[in-house]
Amino acid sequence: DGDLVAVQIITAAEAEAAANNDGDDGDDGDVGLAPDVAADAGKDSSTSTKRQGRVVAILRRAWRERGYAGCLDTDSMAKGAATSTSSFETRVLFVPHDRRMPKVRLWTRQAANLMDQRLVVALDEWPADSPHPQGHLVKVLGKIGDKVSETAVVLLE
Repeated sequence: DGDLVAVQIITAAEAEAAANNDGDDGDDGDVGLAPDVAADAGKDSSTSTKRQGRVVAILRRAWRERGYAGCLDTDSMAKGAATSTSSFETRVLFVPHDRRMPKVRLWTRQAANLMDQRLVVALDEWPADSPHPQGHLVKVLGKIGDKVSETAVVLLE
């Protein structure tokens, strides 16, 4: 959805072999066929004039600058209490309203106050060794279930 990616052009034979192996080409398993290529991989190359390729790297993510609406994960709050620093910052997970997005890791000193609130969080980075991107709090929309805050969530998404 708008990401800038690097694509490796592959031959029809490579595409067919990848389609027969369900996208597993024997590498590290992180690289597979792009969805449009997978649909064309089984077609005869004489009838298809499309070039085929696979995504080998994501150069730039198309994260929304306005942020993502959601709330804090209550399970991560209990775990985050054990990872507090001396300045009382707590590591918590933010659950976006858009279920296609992964949970986002936040560091905050206000975790207890934000547990029953709808929030807007912007993504900062996604380290390669982390299952969760890192972000920061942009603003508090209001209490969960409040008509005004829930409307703001729908309008943001």
